[in-house]
Amino acid sequence: MSSLSSMHISRKPGLSRKLGRMTAVALAFVSTSMSVGHNVHAKTSGTLRVAEQPFTITSSRATFVFQTSALSNLPFDAQLKVQLHNPVASRESLQLVADESVAIRTIDEITFDYFLLPRDSLNRLVVVVPIQTTKPGDAALDVLQPGVYPITFSVVSGERDLGSTLTFIHRPKADDELDKVKVSYLINYLPEPSRGPDGVPIISDAQRTAIDRLTQITQRNNVPLSLTLPAELIESMAQSANASDLLTLSDLDSALNRRSVISTTYMHLSPSSAVLEGLESEFTRQWRLAEDVIGTNVPAVSAQRSVYPENNILDERGAALLPDLGVRSVVLYPQVSASLSRTTPNGVVARVALPNGSNLGVYTAIDKTDALFDDNVTDPARRGIRLAAEVLMERADLLRAGHAARDIHLVVAPPTGLVPRPIVSSSFLDAIRGTSALQLSDLSNVQSVNSTAPTLSLLPRSDVPVTGIGAAMYSLNVERTTVGSMLPANDPRLSSWDRQLAIVASRGSTLAGGADAHIDGLKQQFNAIRQAVSLPELDSVTLTDRRGTIRIILRNSADVPLMVRLTVASSKLILPQASQIVELQPASSTDVTIPVEARSSGRFPVTIRVTTPTGRARVVSPVTLTANVNAIAGVGQLVGLSALLLVGAWWFAHWRRRRREQVIQESTVGTP
Repeated sequence: MSSLSSMHISRKPGLSRKLGRMTAVALAFVSTSMSVGHNVHAKTSGTLRVAEQPFTITSSRATFVFQTSALSNLPFDAQLKVQLHNPVASRESLQLVADESVAIRTIDEITFDYFLLPRDSLNRLVVVVPIQTTKPGDAALDVLQPGVYPITFSVVSGERDLGSTLTFIHRPKADDELDKVKVSYLINYLPEPSRGPDGVPIISDAQRTAIDRLTQITQRNNVPLSLTLPAELIESMAQSANASDLLTLSDLDSALNRRSVISTTYMHLSPSSAVLEGLESEFTRQWRLAEDVIGTNVPAVSAQRSVYPENNILDERGAALLPDLGVRSVVLYPQVSASLSRTTPNGVVARVALPNGSNLGVYTAIDKTDALFDDNVTDPARRGIRLAAEVLMERADLLRAGHAARDIHLVVAPPTGLVPRPIVSSSFLDAIRGTSALQLSDLSNVQSVNSTAPTLSLLPRSDVPVTGIGAAMYSLNVERTTVGSMLPANDPRLSSWDRQLAIVASRGSTLAGGADAHIDGLKQQFNAIRQAVSLPELDSVTLTDRRGTIRIILRNSADVPLMVRLTVASSKLILPQASQIVELQPASSTDVTIPVEARSSGRFPVTIRVTTPTGRARVVSPVTLTANVNAIAGVGQLVGLSALLLVGAWWFAHWRRRRREQVIQESTVGTP
C-alpha cells in the first residue's frame, strides 16, 4: 500500500497533498459517538470560524477549512467534535436553529484529535469529514436523506467547549432538477450623495470601499448577477482628482465587461414620490441622465430597462410612469411589499394591472436577510452558506404550498445602503451554483410576466406626506435656466447644477428638509454669478444735443465671460436700442453706449436695468439717473429771442423812419 501511494505522489503532486491531508485526518480520527439522539443547543462562539466549506454534499468526503487564530493555549487532549443534526423542516425552523433559539436533535457524531488535524498554507485548520449517503456507516456521518442539515463543529476538552460554530450542509434530491427555481442576487447600492452643497465631489472611504467590493464580486463570480450602478457616485469618481478613484473606476469597467446592469435614476427617486411632488419630468430626466453617465464612464456594460427595483414606495400613479420608459417589471423590497394587498407569497411572481390595460410584473425580494449582510460579522463565509440554506428552504416551502416551480422566482437583495462583503457574496453564490435545485438568473433579462400570473393590488395613492420639494425644484429650475443663460454654453457649472438638482429632488422627496443644505448651496452658486456683475453709480448725464448717447460701464469680476441684457427706459427719450444683450469679458469692465434722442427739454429720470439674457431675473438692482437736456435747449431759445428782438428793432426803426418822413412831407406841403 505504501509503495502504491509513493507512485501516485511522484506523478501527481496535487494528489500528494490531498492524500497527505486525508492521511492526517485519518490519523486524527478518534471515534464515532454512539450517544446520538440527544437534543443540544447548537451555538457559535466566534473562536472557530468557517473559512471554506461545501454546501451541497455529493461525495463521500467533505472538506471544511477553519480559521482558528482566536483559539490559543488549548489543552493537549483537545478534540474536534462534529455533530450532525436533524434536517430542518422549513425556512422558519432553520432561522430558529441558526439564531440558537431552539434545541436541536443530534443524529450522528464523529470526533478528531485536534492536534493531529492538518493545516493549509495559511495555517488554517483542515477537516475532511467522511460522509455516508447510501447506508449507515461506523466511521462517517450518515447523511442518508435529502434535506438541509445543521452541522456543529466544536473544539472540546472533556466536557468543556473551547470554541464552536454551527453551519449547514445540503443533501440534494435526485429529481431536484425537475423543480428548478430561479434565483436572482440583486445588488442595488444607493449611496448618499458624493457631492457637497457646493457641487464639489467629496467621495467617502465607505463609498470607495463599496465600489471596490462591487468590482471584486463581479470579478470572482462568473455567474449571472443583477446589478445597478450609482450614477452620481460613478460620475464623481470619474471627475475626482484622486488617481486611485480613476483606477477603481477602470477596474470596475473591466470587471463589468459584457455584463448588463439595470437602469435606474441618477439619484434614487421613487416614481410614486415623483408623482406626489409633481416631479414626473424630473424622474424621466434623471433616468436618461443616469444612462448617459453610465454609458460614458462605464462603457463596457449595457443598460437594460426591463426591470426597476424600488425600496421605498410604489402606488398606481408611480407604476404608471414606468412602462413609457420600457420597464416591464418591478422588484419590490420586503418593506414595500408588506404594505400591499396580495394573495401570493413574496417569492411567487405576480403582476399589476395598470389603468391603461398593460401588466407590470412584480418580483419581491425575500425578507429577513438584512442581518446576514452585517459588515460587523466575523464569519462572512458562514453567513453566505446560511443565506443559501434559507433560499433553498424558501423554495421548499413554496413548492410544499403547491406553487409550481415555473411561477417562483426568488430574489435576494442586500440592504441598499451597502455592497455586501465579497466573501459573503462568493460563499452564497458558490453554494447556489452547486445545487441543481436552483438556477441563478439576471433580472435585467427577465421576460414580460404572463397575463395569467396572480394579480397584486397597488394603492391608488401612497399615504405619505408631501414634502414640498416640488415647489422648491420649480423655483430652482427657473433660476438654473435664467442664471445659466449668462454662462458660456460649455461652462461645466451647467451640468454640475443639473446633477445637484437631482440630489435635491432625491433627498427632498424622502424627507422634508432633507435637501435644505443642497438648496442653499445652489442658491449661493447662482448668487455668485449674479454678484460678479456690477454697475458703477451714475447720478446724471448731460446731452449736448437733442440726439446723443448715454455711456454705461459694466464690470465682470468672474473668470469667464458673462452675458447680460441691458435695458434703458425713459418716457422722455427715444431709444432705438432700448434692450440689448451684452457680453462682458472676464475680470474687466465693458463700456456700453446707448444712442438716445430727447423728446423734450428738461430734467427727467432714466432707468437702467441689468437682467439675465432671458430677461426673467435681474442681475443687479435697477439704477435711476437724471438726464439733463436743459443746457442745449436754453442756447436755442436765446438765439431765437435775439433774432426776434433784432427783427423787432429793425421793424420799429423802419416804422419810425417812415413816420418821420411822412410828418416832414405833410408839414412841407402845408407851408404858405
